[in-house]
Amino acid sequence: MAAAISHLECSVCHEDFKEPKILRCTHLVCRDCIITWLQKGANQGCPLCRAPIFPRNEKQPSDYGSKVDSFPTDFVTAAVVESQRLLSSPNVCVCDASVEAKLFCFQCSIKLCSSCTKSHSKSPFTQSHTLEDLGTLSADQLVKSRHSFCSNHKDKVAEIYCSKHEELICLMCATCNHRSCSDVGSVEEAAKKKREDLKKQAVVMKTKEDTAVAKIRELDEEVKAATEKFSAMEDVVRAVFEDLQKALDVKRDKINADLCMRKKAFLVERGTSKANLESYKTGLAGHVSLMGKLASAPDDAMLGILTKLKSGLTSLQNQGVSGFISSNRKVGHLALNQASVNQLKQLLGECVCVLDSQPRRQQQMVKLHFIH
Repeated sequence: MAAAISHLECSVCHEDFKEPKILRCTHLVCRDCIITWLQKGANQGCPLCRAPIFPRNEKQPSDYGSKVDSFPTDFVTAAVVESQRLLSSPNVCVCDASVEAKLFCFQCSIKLCSSCTKSHSKSPFTQSHTLEDLGTLSADQLVKSRHSFCSNHKDKVAEIYCSKHEELICLMCATCNHRSCSDVGSVEEAAKKKREDLKKQAVVMKTKEDTAVAKIRELDEEVKAATEKFSAMEDVVRAVFEDLQKALDVKRDKINADLCMRKKAFLVERGTSKANLESYKTGLAGHVSLMGKLASAPDDAMLGILTKLKSGLTSLQNQGVSGFISSNRKVGHLALNQASVNQLKQLLGECVCVLDSQPRRQQQMVKLHFIH
């Protein structure tokens, strides 16, 4: 049962509808609930779908109550709610809550016990009313038995409909206020015409709905196709840059290997030169010390020793520092050749330029350029 009547509950208060109003998006909300909802924030939109409650270009009203009252009331849903409430209430007579009711009066919307039924049937005001056994009474019967009342006289049943003013009116209003209206007739006749119009409108709207559904399906297909294409392009870009990175890695490793080899050779050369100079420096220092001693030695001793040292001294004096340097290459010559740097920069610029132009053939040329 709960599943069957869940559509009769307001989505805001989660209780049975009380004067359900039909919003522009066709969702139903209790009158008081939608007013409270709007007071919290007029721009929130419908509580169910967030569709605008008022037209976007329409100025927000200062009095939400009067504006909400202009929304149509779903009398059918209200009647179903009232019927469900009536059927679920205890079957007790209006005369005494302890007395069991047997019948229901459609016109008075009350439950009657056997005694009250006799009085009800004898009264000239109610003897023509329709009664139904509570044991067989259904919600559909209750809904169909409900009447609409005159828009001006809330206590009188509306029997006439004025198409010009689109109002449900009583006989008095039809005679007094709508005498000059050309299209005034019974509620049944007006309802028959409106139902025919509704069927035609429903066909037109259904066609438009089908068109919208087809367009949505078309958009979904376009999005799907575009997503697949974008994914494929992302794969191409990823592959191109992976190849570019590999080519750059190869080029980098080659340059670094060359630099490492040159560095090693330079360090070996400079190490050898330093060792030779250290030996030369030690020899010079030893001979300088020895010559200092010979300066104060006896003449014959000095002359004898100098004769023995003559060839060594001559060799040290004739040999210069430059003779111990294994290479004349300067440190500045070891810098990365500017031409190589410019070549790398030019290659990178060409890659960026080609990638910006996007054609796959040129991308392939970039990969080949790097590889070679």
